[in-house]
Amino acid sequence: MRLIPRETRFFEMWVDLGATIQDASRALVEMLDKMDDLYNRAEKIRDFEHRGDNIIHEVMTKLNQT
Repeated sequence: MRLIPRETRFFEMWVDLGATIQDASRALVEMLDKMDDLYNRAEKIRDFEHRGDNIIHEVMTKLNQT
């Protein structure tokens, strides 16, 4: 049994996920600070959420294949 996956792309995906979470957090803080254009700001946050979901889906798929 291996503790470290053979697929090194996992580490890149976790970095991408962390960056996406950070971007979404910044967008949320900006939205709460400015309280204008809420629809578009919420849409931007939703896009980050979808991006994160896609990364998690890719991670789970690769884990199941490993």
